[in-house]
Amino acid sequence: MLKIRVLASVALLGVALTTAGCSQAPGIDSKWATAYRALDQTSLYDAAQKTADCLSEAGYPGFTALPDGGLKHPSFTADQLTATQAAITQCVDKFDPFMSGKTPPLSPGQIVQMYHLEVEAYKCLTRLHYALKPPPSEQVYSDHYGTAEAWGAWSQLGGQVDSQAKAAKATKTCPDPLWFSAGIK
Repeated sequence: MLKIRVLASVALLGVALTTAGCSQAPGIDSKWATAYRALDQTSLYDAAQKTADCLSEAGYPGFTALPDGGLKHPSFTADQLTATQAAITQCVDKFDPFMSGKTPPLSPGQIVQMYHLEVEAYKCLTRLHYALKPPPSEQVYSDHYGTAEAWGAWSQLGGQVDSQAKAAKATKTCPDPLWFSAGIK
């Protein structure tokens, strides 16, 4: 009986050590967590500021760069907006490839990078207590990337971000990797 307990204890210790070897030590980030934290929203703001400056130089002042890379525009009538559309398109195309929609498709390796950044965004958003569906497998993510069935952490937020303050906190704390897809190498 004692021999069986000793063997069982040794077996459990082996499982515990093997399992411990598979997990990450507390306080040590994965390369993907480090890469996610390195996503710099300053680059988004800079692109938006260059776009706003370009529009001003083209004769359309009043555009303001937002911290998340968006642009706040002055009040326009429908006719004024139509008149500025060409300048907006030209400036956005020049300084913000993601917003222009003219980024080349991601390679399979870049899609894998996006997957891991999306998983980190999911972890970040769930730490802010947003209810999200867990990420799919890397293969399912890759198979559905760029389709209507694509999974993304931010795409699940819907009505959970119900105020400007919540949106600002979520954006600053947990940037959407999709905003940075034009820069993935």
